[in-house]
This record gives sequence, C-alpha cells and structure tokens, in this order.
Amino acid sequence: MLGQSMYFNRIAATKGEKDDFAIARFGKEAERCLKMLDDQLQQSGGPYLLGKNVSIVDVSCFPYAASAYWACIDISDMPQLQAWQKLLHERPSFKTGLSIRFARPAFFGPPWASEEEI
Repeated sequence: MLGQSMYFNRIAATKGEKDDFAIARFGKEAERCLKMLDDQLQQSGGPYLLGKNVSIVDVSCFPYAASAYWACIDISDMPQLQAWQKLLHERPSFKTGLSIRFARPAFFGPPWASEEEI
C-alpha cells in the first residue's frame, strides 16, 4: 500500500495526473498497515516485532515502515513504530546498510536524511 500511496502522492500528482480518490484510498490503507505494525510492537512486549530480539521480520518490515515519509503518511500518533524505527536505525548493521553508496537514506526522509539530501 505504501508503494501505491507514494506513486499517487509523489509521481502521478507531480505529473498532472492527480487522483484524489487513489491518494485517499491508498493513504488510508497504508496508514492502517502501519498502525498494525505499531499495535504488534505494543503487543510483542518489544522492543522488536516478535519480542525482545531483532529478527528477519524487523529487517523485512523496516524499509516498508520507513518509507511512510514518501507515502505522505503521518506516523506521529504511532509511538511504538517511531521508537522501533529509531532503535533499528541505531543498530550498526542498519547504519552500514544505509551508508552504502547506492543505498538511498534520503528515500526514508527525516530523521535519516537532511533536507539537502531529500
């Protein structure tokens, strides 16, 4: 859902193909999916999606959740999701991955990229 939300917000809309219905529909669904992650983090006893240890689930869900910025989804009311993203981003392996020349930290927006990088 975030991919569709990104497309209709960031690509189609800027090319004169704005579709308010698609923006609303995919934005609502993307937000629902992110809220499910936020709820799972709360229920897991955290700080990770499956509990106390980082897993492949966290690794695979991180890019999806972190792209909320580009999908124009406000996650300010999802505190567990925000804390989880920050925790993962502070891990050395994530820092390394996001620093690779062809990795695109700017894609994730603030706080991982400066305004100049975006």
